[in-house]
Amino acid sequence: MSIESSPNWGRENPNKTEFFSSFAISNIEAMRLLKKFGLLGASGESKGEKAWGMLAGEERSFRNISEHCLVVGAVADVFLEKFVENEYLTSEERATGVKAAILHDLTKRKELEAMKGVEEANETFFNPKEQEGLKETFLQESGISDEDYDVISLSRFSGGGFVDLDPAEVHPLTSPESIIEWTIALSDWMVVHTHIVSVDDRIKEIVERGGYSEEYRWQHREFFGESGDTADKDDRTVIEEVFRKIYPILAKVEKEFKDALDIPQEESVADFVRSEFSERFSGESDGSDE
Repeated sequence: MSIESSPNWGRENPNKTEFFSSFAISNIEAMRLLKKFGLLGASGESKGEKAWGMLAGEERSFRNISEHCLVVGAVADVFLEKFVENEYLTSEERATGVKAAILHDLTKRKELEAMKGVEEANETFFNPKEQEGLKETFLQESGISDEDYDVISLSRFSGGGFVDLDPAEVHPLTSPESIIEWTIALSDWMVVHTHIVSVDDRIKEIVERGGYSEEYRWQHREFFGESGDTADKDDRTVIEEVFRKIYPILAKVEKEFKDALDIPQEESVADFVRSEFSERFSGESDGSDE
């Protein structure tokens, strides 16, 4: 199943817009930070501006990044709510996790502007080997509070920040912090733009596309900057090598989540999330604590 053919998970549901509006309002502090970082301006403010999206070759508006962040936050909340019900987390920890999930791409616009060399961007940002700590630098220079910095740090595994980990050493349920970090990582991998997909389909889609550009290599510099010989390999080879590392980790996280949250093994995690959203859209569950 490709991303393009993945099941419609609510576009025709009239309650979908109302749900996400309410979800955004209930996470207003996170939404204000998205606006501060240029991801949530009024439509007129972003006219003519283009970002370079999550998959190579696609132009996306900066506002679409915030829409992606909101869906990732809502997907994370599905898991986090269940972790509260199963007494792995408190309601306060759930709220912190949702905020961190919404803010996982908070510095994306600044990173993309740096990459493209647009106004006031430092051209040295084009060199992937010089990008360690770029997100942290942007956050520190922004003047956000220490508390918000700590919350955003919980999204450190989003986008594949776990690529160098040994699957045998990945234990997502060891602490509330670990549960939140891996919830965000899994949720981010399940959301392409605003589409919910399985991890299997997401990885197959990326590998099958192949032919990634220098732009894609920059965006995923944590993968391509691992060793000096990656520059001599074609993109498909590098992509396949990367996802041979990523898949066992995500598969392990999915399995432990399913065991902990009593999700039937025959049900995919993506179908579980879609089902939970159907209930929320219908009003059977509003995604909030009583």
